[in-house]
Amino acid sequence: MSDASAILLEEFARRQDLQIGAMDEEGWMTLRVDKEMEVHVRVAGDLVLEAEVACLPEAGRESTLEKLLQVAFTRFRRQPEVLFLKGDILYLRRTLILAGLSVVGLEEALEGFLNALEFWRRQLSLSIPATLPTG
Repeated sequence: MSDASAILLEEFARRQDLQIGAMDEEGWMTLRVDKEMEVHVRVAGDLVLEAEVACLPEAGRESTLEKLLQVAFTRFRRQPEVLFLKGDILYLRRTLILAGLSVVGLEEALEGFLNALEFWRRQLSLSIPATLPTG
């Protein structure tokens, strides 16, 4: 991680009174927003925000993904966040251009990201059985 990105993340965490975990072997750091919201942050040229939306069991996965994609393509085509599936886990990701990013810009981006995460979790609760594990 560059000095500039480290300073930006440290200042952001200080202003928000949040703790950023140590970097793991893949370059990700964990930012715990509250007991239910955790965002993984990685600096890889740009700043990447990533969070787990839910665990999607194989049974019904195709139907659930189809419903989510319909919502994404009809209502959220211009949103900066994207959904992707890795194994059984559905994730939300947003990439921020690090050059020129301010602490305020990072705060606004994270707020938008968390709102999108909450939206997709709510959509999943409407689309799939209540017994589905959330990760």
